[in-house]
Amino acid sequence: MNDYLFRVELVQAKSHQEARLTHCTNGVVIKASTKEKTISDQLYSNSDTCASMNLARILATRCLQAGIHYVMPDCTDEQLKNSRHQAEFFNVLNNDGLEMKEPKALEQLYETDRSMTWQRYSSMTTRQEKLDEL
Repeated sequence: MNDYLFRVELVQAKSHQEARLTHCTNGVVIKASTKEKTISDQLYSNSDTCASMNLARILATRCLQAGIHYVMPDCTDEQLKNSRHQAEFFNVLNNDGLEMKEPKALEQLYETDRSMTWQRYSSMTTRQEKLDEL
């Protein structure tokens, strides 16, 4: 079983970068890439740290517009220390409003789920059950 609901990652190629939001069962849900003409036209370089920061801003905006506020980073602490691109990418995501953790699970109560019955009612006995008691 996956330990995340949404996972965000920065994929770097030789001349382009792509930021992806992946759902645990449905795959890639939202992405932003320097291959997109509207993004590429605004950047000096498609593969530098500034491009990864701008991809983070675009991905954060798209996630918040879609109602996604909690994501898990798809990199280790060692990768964050070694890669300035990754560190700045996740820093900008965090600053632009995405939480880098999963939300706590809600306890299933009547206040959160109105389909639950407040009191447990005993079921009606059938004639056969009454006869079995004798």
